[in-house]
This record gives sequence, C-alpha cells and structure tokens, in this order.
Amino acid sequence: MHPVFRWLMGILIFVATFPAIAAGSHPLCVEGAPEPVDPHFASQLRPTRTATCAYDFSELVARITKLSFDKHDPDSVETAERAFAMPEMTTSYDDPRRASYSMILSGKDGWKLSVWVRESFYPLDKGRAGFVPGLRPKRLFKIKDADLRIDLAVVGSLSAPFVPCIPVSPFFDASLREGWQDIEMKVSPPTDGGLRTPLFQEGSKRVSIDGQRGQCAQHIALMQPAVR
Repeated sequence: MHPVFRWLMGILIFVATFPAIAAGSHPLCVEGAPEPVDPHFASQLRPTRTATCAYDFSELVARITKLSFDKHDPDSVETAERAFAMPEMTTSYDDPRRASYSMILSGKDGWKLSVWVRESFYPLDKGRAGFVPGLRPKRLFKIKDADLRIDLAVVGSLSAPFVPCIPVSPFFDASLREGWQDIEMKVSPPTDGGLRTPLFQEGSKRVSIDGQRGQCAQHIALMQPAVR
C-alpha cells in the first residue's frame, strides 16, 4: 500500500474510534457474580446483579450527593448508571407498566450500596401499557410522563463489622448551595415529637434522607412524579 494511503487509512480509523474513547465507554464498575434469588421467588424474580467499582467510599458519597441534587437530568435508570459509572442495569421482572431495576455495587474501603430504580406509568392496574417488557424495557411514552424513583441504601461493608453511612450535615449543606428547600414541615408537621425525615424539593424533584444534622444515614430516596 502506498504510504499516503496508509496514512489516510490510519486517520480514518482514529476518527471512527475517537467518539467511543471520548465518551468514556468503559465503566468504573465491573460486573460480578449475581446474588441468588430466594427460592420462594425464583419463578418471579431475576437474580440481583452486582458490580465492583474502582472508587472509595468518599467518592461514592460525592457521587450520591451530586446525583441527589441534579436539577436537570430525570431520575431515570440512565441517570443512575452515569452517576455511578456502572454497567447497564436490567429489570428484576417483566411488567408492562413498571420497569424495576436493581444492582448491588461495592468498592474500595469495603462499601456496599443497593441501587434500586423504578420507572412507572400510571395507573398500574389498568389502561395502556407503558413498556415493552424485557431485560431493558422499551418505553412507549416520554420519560417526563413517568413517575420516577431512585432508592440508594448502604447495605453493609465487605471488610468491616460495621456499616458505613452517609454524613447528613454535608448533605444538608449541598442542598442549600444548590437552592433546594427542606419542605418536610409543610408536608407532614410533627405531632408526636418524633424525629423528622428531611425532604428537599426543587421543581418537580424531591429527595429524602433518613437522618438529621450531625448524624449519618444509610438510605436516600430520589422522587420525581410525572409532569401532568
């Protein structure tokens, strides 16, 4: 092959592969062995997939905080995947109106996180289907028409007898910096002296965390109802 043609061919190959490289096609979390299903539900549920991530617990907390107060991207499965640099999620069961995804992530420092994403088109008990069911259901309507929820739970440590947790005070500080409002008192005023569960809102999005300032939490929920 003439040297000029060889040079041109090299340029074409580089241009063709560059977008994939630039997009960061390799996730930071690598697929592991799935967790077994309770035999009582083996015919109804798929095994929960797992992945091991190349970042420590402090970076996990930063990723959770960033995801929680993201004002723009919907609380969808794709948003969760990008937030944790995880493999593409698949559903736990087939349903024409709800897509339920779950995965257990683990990483440096021995942390372990449950990620549960649900996308639902209501009403669930009747009406038109919202998905073509499958491992990765096809949405039949726009994502803004779905009720979205992401539950994040620190479920244990792989290398220590204690369960790590998310410090709540920095979480509060991040909500204030990003302009979110704590609306818990408006939604459910305390009547029995019980502890409040903070609930933050920005536009149609809400975030709750199970803990108060000075404490730490193991569960955070992101909720975004359909735009009606």
